[in-house]
Amino acid sequence: MTRCLTIPEVMAVLGVKSKDTVYRLISAGELRTVDVSAYGRTRTRVREDDLQAFIDARTSEAPRRASA
Repeated sequence: MTRCLTIPEVMAVLGVKSKDTVYRLISAGELRTVDVSAYGRTRTRVREDDLQAFIDARTSEAPRRASA
């Protein structure tokens, strides 16, 4: 089973300073979430696997230098 992260934990992993940034990624459909309902409140969580997939999809390789 994979761990579910809170929005502040996602912020820390991505190195962003605003919850709005994470929520924009979620509302744009770029970052998948899990809604957990407890005591009449819904809490949004992001699975570690989904966060890693998001990061992997946006990771580029460094350009290779031409040999001299």
